[in-house]
Amino acid sequence: MDADGDADVLGAVYSDDEITWWENVDGFGEIWVEHLIAGDLDRPNSLYTADIDGDGDADVLGAGFGGEILCWKNVDGSGETWSKHLIDGYFEQLNRSIQGIWTATVMKMYLELRLIMMRYHGGRILTD
Repeated sequence: MDADGDADVLGAVYSDDEITWWENVDGFGEIWVEHLIAGDLDRPNSLYTADIDGDGDADVLGAGFGGEILCWKNVDGSGETWSKHLIDGYFEQLNRSIQGIWTATVMKMYLELRLIMMRYHGGRILTD
């Protein structure tokens, strides 16, 4: 989360609506410092880290049982300053008997179009 090369920990407190990360201060997992990212995601139950804005640092995607999907961008790469962005304020469930969001994730989607030239020659199909 702080781009220092060691593994940090991301977590959520469901009952307090908090998203927090713990800094691995010594790099060996012996000393940890807690940092609050946000305290306003309604019953967070899904978190994911990815470089959402393409600037090279870890951002956070979160979903809450109340139906929100939010993104927090790691403004300076240190994990100290975050900017909140609403993705969806009330995610519509397909099954109305199920309330809230159970998970959120990040994926890259690519669309690749290729034009392959094919010709028939001497009983074989050749491609260029």
